[in-house]
Amino acid sequence: MKKYTQELEFLKENMMTSYREIYPKSHTNVMGKGEFDLVTSADIEIEKFLRARIKEKYPHDAIYGEEQGESGGESGRLWTMDPIDGTVNMARGIKIYGIQCALIENRQTVMSMIYLPTFDELFHAVSGEGAYKNGERIFVKHRKSAQSIVSFGDFLHKSEEDMKEQAKMLERSIHGFMRIKMFGAACMDFSSVACGRTDATVIFTKNLWDIAPGVLLAKEAGAYVCGLDGEEYNGSSSAVIAVSDKAHLSVLLGI
Repeated sequence: MKKYTQELEFLKENMMTSYREIYPKSHTNVMGKGEFDLVTSADIEIEKFLRARIKEKYPHDAIYGEEQGESGGESGRLWTMDPIDGTVNMARGIKIYGIQCALIENRQTVMSMIYLPTFDELFHAVSGEGAYKNGERIFVKHRKSAQSIVSFGDFLHKSEEDMKEQAKMLERSIHGFMRIKMFGAACMDFSSVACGRTDATVIFTKNLWDIAPGVLLAKEAGAYVCGLDGEEYNGSSSAVIAVSDKAHLSVLLGI
């Protein structure tokens, strides 16, 4: 029996509806969010919409969103949400952005969904049941590093140590991979690895809303997901790495 069928249909309907109803009238209303970031009314209103729907449908579940933080629940289930992943892209008219959500039970991500509206692509994954794009099963592609594409998350503005490590990995990648990309949206980074468009991605963050949906999607598509030590990712590393083949780690980590 397929797991989380009800939750998947619920997410699909509400993620698409929220974007369709809110994006046209709010994506150009841009506000500051720290020195190197911004937020739009679309981010805020889409999260409000999804929170309200989850609380109505699953009143005992907790919610953790980028814009409004965490609200508690007693069911042992936690929904993460990034109402617009790639806000800067969206605000500047770059069409690489998406909405992403995940469901976590007992600290394990069990279901996730990523919606890329400008590409008309809906990705989802359920633990143990595979990864899918628009309902079709997807898998990573295995290529030699010299014929592979790696993507990196945006440049950092917080940790000097992580900035230096990111720079080292970029330098190794220049010599080891065919191409380097920077999409500016984790939803594109992870989904691209999962469906074989790219072959590796490196994202320096611990934010659940950024990485929980894509980590499950990549794993279920056959990717190896690890931290900076090359060990299977457990949330403790300051970066998450997803590769279609472990051989790519020799380039990224110099091991």
